[in-house]
Amino acid sequence: MAKPSTVQREQIVYSVLTLGADGWQEQGKLADMHAALRTAKQLSDSRKFRNVKVDKHFVDAENDRLVSTTILDQKPKPKRSYAVYWLLLLAVFGGLLSFAVTYFALNTLP
Repeated sequence: MAKPSTVQREQIVYSVLTLGADGWQEQGKLADMHAALRTAKQLSDSRKFRNVKVDKHFVDAENDRLVSTTILDQKPKPKRSYAVYWLLLLAVFGGLLSFAVTYFALNTLP
């Protein structure tokens, strides 16, 4: 029975990739997964790129192949627009003002 493949920590490389106007570009290769994920989050939060992903690469010596896995594929969150909330608040305020004027006109004028 064959032993399961053991991957040494120094053989694993994490690539941080960004999608911009020129396509996918590599922003760096790191040996630490947490550092790669932090870098990807910073790039995603900058909103300069349409997509950010982190790929994990290692060599499977037992099967003589390079294994690549995407461990993060993140699109930046859309910026919230508060215009809809302000318009809703304005509509409610306008309705209340209309009600108050009508109530005043019906109850106080002869």
